[in-house]
Amino acid sequence: MDKCKIPLFLGNYKPEVLVTLEFGEYTLVWWSQMLEDIRRGVRDPCEDLVALKRFMRGRFVPTSHTRDLHNKLQMLYQGTRSVEEYHKEMEMDLMKAQIRESKEATTTQFLHGLNMEI
Repeated sequence: MDKCKIPLFLGNYKPEVLVTLEFGEYTLVWWSQMLEDIRRGVRDPCEDLVALKRFMRGRFVPTSHTRDLHNKLQMLYQGTRSVEEYHKEMEMDLMKAQIRESKEATTTQFLHGLNMEI
């Protein structure tokens, strides 16, 4: 499956135009078919970039992705990384999984994953 990056949308252009700049082979074919479906009235166009991202996430991100991110966070330990590297990875994983938890819960998880020597 191709990875695609959704570029920053400032409202100056239609999101569809900006998105096509970042598509790979399969995604570009899929996107062309989607635009054709919109022209024929088979599906409605996305109203904004948020709706487009939601639609694309449903199409291209496996259903197990969120579960896998949660599992990764549960198994995250410092290991051979520095404390800063471990903290950065934890923050990134929390953002990717879109987890919003209390600072106390995050701190507890962070401390649990630290090496004992610290």
